[in-house]
Amino acid sequence: MAEFAIRFPKAEVPKWAKRYAYADDTEVEKIGDRSKLASFYTREDFLTVCEWKTRGRPRRHYQCNSEEDVRRQTAIALTSADEQTRMMALRNLRGVSWATASVLLHLAHKEPYPILDFRALWSLRCERTCHSLAFWRDYVQACRILAAECGVSMRDLDRALWQYSKENQREKKCNR
Repeated sequence: MAEFAIRFPKAEVPKWAKRYAYADDTEVEKIGDRSKLASFYTREDFLTVCEWKTRGRPRRHYQCNSEEDVRRQTAIALTSADEQTRMMALRNLRGVSWATASVLLHLAHKEPYPILDFRALWSLRCERTCHSLAFWRDYVQACRILAAECGVSMRDLDRALWQYSKENQREKKCNR
């Protein structure tokens, strides 16, 4: 089981969330709300979210997904009761990494999901770069517990973890 321990006092999570200074996420949040209501992502919305997460790095891969594939796989992910099915349905789409799948769930699933990101992991004293379903489950559970303990939404927890890393991690990377 993976271990996670926040690098800063839990009471500071709201403060760090307010300091969040990444690109405007209003559009992807609207897409998430729309997709949650529809119980699937459209291809256009899927591509926008992928672009926001990856800054276009695997663009040629995720653009290969058809409208039908995106709707089918995201519908499975957003309606299934099974954790493994949710994640693997998204991972079946071309160009969708663990991190990108986590964003799709984070934005549109009824249950709270964290975003899997090197910054959030660093803020939780975990610098693991190789992911698995078991690791994903541990990460989700740890973040759900932490968000509840801090009395914040998963979105605010994500913002706090990301911002803390941005301001305190020595090696700065340019991706979300």
